[in-house]
Amino acid sequence: MKSQNPLNDTLRWRQEFEVDTIMEDFDFKELNEVRKYYPQGYHGVDKEGRPIYIERLGKTLVIRYPACSVATNRHIDSSTTILDVEGVGLKSFTRPAQEVLMHLRKIYADNDSKVIGNKYLSKLLEMIDESELPGFIGGSCNCMYEGGCMRSDKGPWNDTYIAESGSETEEVTLCSANSDRRDSFTV
Repeated sequence: MKSQNPLNDTLRWRQEFEVDTIMEDFDFKELNEVRKYYPQGYHGVDKEGRPIYIERLGKTLVIRYPACSVATNRHIDSSTTILDVEGVGLKSFTRPAQEVLMHLRKIYADNDSKVIGNKYLSKLLEMIDESELPGFIGGSCNCMYEGGCMRSDKGPWNDTYIAESGSETEEVTLCSANSDRRDSFTV
């Protein structure tokens, strides 16, 4: 049933859900726990007054690298990053940003980084199992978790056996049957 006065309904809704004071009243009790596992945030401004946003992605891997090392029985100390820029063209950026992106592209090309372009799926499938790639990238994974693949946190770090196989201070030495290489790390 439509209201006779939508403005009053909106005002009532704003009052009921305390929209006008949410920034002052909201208590994010989990904030420290979230920052522990995903340290990120704003810190100051750049020389032109724009906010600086920092993500310390390396800090998020403290749990993931050791778990991946245990799962693969070899030392893992790097990750694969997929940057999906579909729908983003150089025209989306200011001229200085375009110049930076072109410079970065040259650095990647000059140093043999894997810039794949529009033939990305076949190249990704050379490096990653189809079941590990989200459907929207061309893989077969369609996580049923709330938020889908991007929020699932899928990986061996969530395997109870792997998580319980060592404490935070236990040194783990992995040996490969195919190699004389021994990798040690602390979990």
